[in-house]
Amino acid sequence: MELEKEYDSICIYIHLDKLDSDLVKYKSTIHHLTLKTNKRLDIVIHCNEIIENLNDTTHLWKKWNEIEKLLSSFYVMTSQKTYQCGKILLDVNVIFDKWCDYEIFIEDTWDKLVVTDENDIEYIDNINNQRSILELPQIKYIYSEIPDSVITDEDSKFENKFVEQQTCFIETNDNEKECYPVVALGGTFDHLHNGHKILLTISAWIASKKVICGVSDDELLKNKKGAELLQSIYERCYNVQKFLHRVRRNLIYYIQPINDGYGPTIIDKNIQAIVGSLETLSGCHAGKIILNIDNN
Repeated sequence: MELEKEYDSICIYIHLDKLDSDLVKYKSTIHHLTLKTNKRLDIVIHCNEIIENLNDTTHLWKKWNEIEKLLSSFYVMTSQKTYQCGKILLDVNVIFDKWCDYEIFIEDTWDKLVVTDENDIEYIDNINNQRSILELPQIKYIYSEIPDSVITDEDSKFENKFVEQQTCFIETNDNEKECYPVVALGGTFDHLHNGHKILLTISAWIASKKVICGVSDDELLKNKKGAELLQSIYERCYNVQKFLHRVRRNLIYYIQPINDGYGPTIIDKNIQAIVGSLETLSGCHAGKIILNIDNN
């Protein structure tokens, strides 16, 4: 599949059987679409394992490590090209169809949709019929067959990177649980990038009721190198809220400006887990200690 021209927005609809399905075969297509997208590239994943277990939340919550690897794989596929072609601000989003809790193909639209499973063509045609009834523009789509991959040494290194390297860490008071009613995370979230999006998605994945996200306010960052280049606290909070709203709708999101490294973990005793990256792991551990003290 080769697109002849560039588009502002492109969506690729990927059909997976299981969370541990072969992803390497999508790499060349993802690379091509990254080069052809100017503003927003959405990777919408229809995973049978997720959809079949939407009512078995315990099964899904236990799969957060697999979700992290899947997210990392797709986000890195795009990053490999965005840095090469100078598109570091390209807005890339990985969204799980149905788990997101809204009909993305009704609510959203793109300049071009790429369908990778022939069986999904009828589904998109039915979606377009619904869009006609709702007086919405038709989704313009093309079908692109994804051939079975031939694993190269480079591809093996690519896969092994995500087996060996963990990007998300969860600090909790109850290691026996896989789901937590209230989950917290924090950070600067300047120019929301792929690493931020993985953390936010994992937070939404393991939460059952609410995600609290602390965003460092302008005063806290005033002495940070390059502070004058940072987005405003309003813009950063808005981008976090907007992304979470696209990823999963059936949770409460509380986006709060913070003026210290602990944020809401000091005042909210209902937080059961804190999600962080390797860079914020020490802060997450400190927050866990505070939660332990508050809950005793």
